[in-house]
Amino acid sequence: MKKPFKGYYVSGLLFLFLIWIISSAIIKNDLAVPRFLVVVQALKIMIIDSATWLAIGNTCFSLLVTVLICFGVALLLSILVVYFKGLELFLSPLLAVLRTIPVIVVMVVLLMVFGNRQSPMIMTGFVLLPLLYEQYVTAFKTTNLEITDDLSLLGATKWQAFRFVYFPLSFPVVLSSLVQSFGLGLKVMVMAEYLASPKQTIGYALMQAVTTLNTALVFAWTVILIIFVLLVETLIKKIRIEKW
Repeated sequence: MKKPFKGYYVSGLLFLFLIWIISSAIIKNDLAVPRFLVVVQALKIMIIDSATWLAIGNTCFSLLVTVLICFGVALLLSILVVYFKGLELFLSPLLAVLRTIPVIVVMVVLLMVFGNRQSPMIMTGFVLLPLLYEQYVTAFKTTNLEITDDLSLLGATKWQAFRFVYFPLSFPVVLSSLVQSFGLGLKVMVMAEYLASPKQTIGYALMQAVTTLNTALVFAWTVILIIFVLLVETLIKKIRIEKW
């Protein structure tokens, strides 16, 4: 992020913080909007609790595995679609179902078939896969056709065309989609864990906090999730593609 624009980014964070402070001061009810110091106290307790780190580790590991699998499958399918046009039409009904089917319906079926441990990962995959696939297909299709035609005249193989043209030109989209998938994936994963309630996960911890009306703990977990997403986005955006 360029220095002139960092101030806007920080200002946005401060604006959100200000909304929180003003809301808690107006409502004056820690069960609805807990005060900042109350949430900080909850965070202190959470940080020294090993169960917190175990829950974070389990959820983050599940998210990482799910994102990597979806990334690989979406990338493979998008490559095949570029070279086999009929495959896109074949996949369209399946992707339409994945995009539109209600989450709660899917979770009920997944819980009965796969149990509460694998269901959140599968549910997250159902959400991320269509998103990544459509972004990659769009990126590859918008590649300059004149360049690919020139490569064909020069005798370049399909793999060489993908390696030296399609992927490098589409890398910004690939990078952006990964940033989106981690943020969206974390929200879906935690929601699915909340519904499935696998122990030692963030969703399970949130479910317990909501059940006991511990709003400060809910806000504390929210702060942790926001920090995690911001760190992941910053890390991914710093990645620089090397020469292929």
